Amino acid sequence: MIASCPGHYEPSDFDLNAIEKAGSSLQLIETEEYLIDKELWPNAIKSLNPESVYKNEYGIYIKLDSFFVEESGIYFPQKGINVKTGNGYDPSYKKLNGNVYSYYIKG
Repeated sequence: MIASCPGHYEPSDFDLNAIEKAGSSLQLIETEEYLIDKELWPNAIKSLNPESVYKNEYGIYIKLDSFFVEESGIYFPQKGINVKTGNGYDPSYKKLNGNVYSYYIKG
């Protein structure tokens, strides 16, 4: 696991090919629940030791770090979602590779 204060990650922090494949499989999970059960996480996601994995109408969020209202991790947008990158938004997104983004919520 990558231990740090919440903030954006760099592409070098991850095996992006494995993470992107894992994100694709997470997108296929049909659930009415907000949180995705640990038993359904691909090994590439489990190896990151995330605090949680959740899904909403915008995509999949892999929460890696949090501190009070701040949160950061990996984001996989749903098809058709236009991700605005840059630090002028909250949450802010940084493209790491393909369909893999770092996200940071200031709160």
